[in-house]
Amino acid sequence: SVWGKELLPLGKPFLQVSYLHSQGEQAFWADGRKASGVKAIAEIMNRGGICGIPTDTVYTLVAACKFPDSVERA
Repeated sequence: SVWGKELLPLGKPFLQVSYLHSQGEQAFWADGRKASGVKAIAEIMNRGGICGIPTDTVYTLVAACKFPDSVERA
């Protein structure tokens, strides 16, 4: 927490990525503090997906390096 406030996003996602939408998938939020959230992120990346990971100041887009097309999109 920073300044006594929790900075993790809460609630449903408000962003829908057009590439994912064309694939019938939608952006969602996974709780990285839980094993189920980390597993969901790993599954997305192992399918060639892109994830947004929060840093101290901004979000960064990440992709598995075994999918060069995904890395290029990120």
